[in-house]
Amino acid sequence: ITQSDLHELQRAEKRLFDTLDAQSHLGAVADLSGIESVSPDLLTGLQKMRVLHDARVSQIVIAGANPYLRAMAISLGVTTNHHDLVFASTLDEALETLKNHPDFICASCD
Repeated sequence: ITQSDLHELQRAEKRLFDTLDAQSHLGAVADLSGIESVSPDLLTGLQKMRVLHDARVSQIVIAGANPYLRAMAISLGVTTNHHDLVFASTLDEALETLKNHPDFICASCD
């Protein structure tokens, strides 16, 4: 992940959150299966991501994270916020976990 990747993610996140109303519930999947590590200079930007702090996020599922990335997610404070955090081995497992969360309604699932 690069600074450019982070900026693009933040722009996409803003567009998404700007379309949600106050009663919406959002689930997020972070597929980290292709990432070995994250540069320390990106940690502050990652910590400020709205998906970690917005009350409309009910669940975050992290797929394919190695032990280093799991520890990083915990250190970012992901586990201390208002939403559920789940680690999954694969993207398919992550999507299935998210689909079964009680706050998640998916019109295009199945």
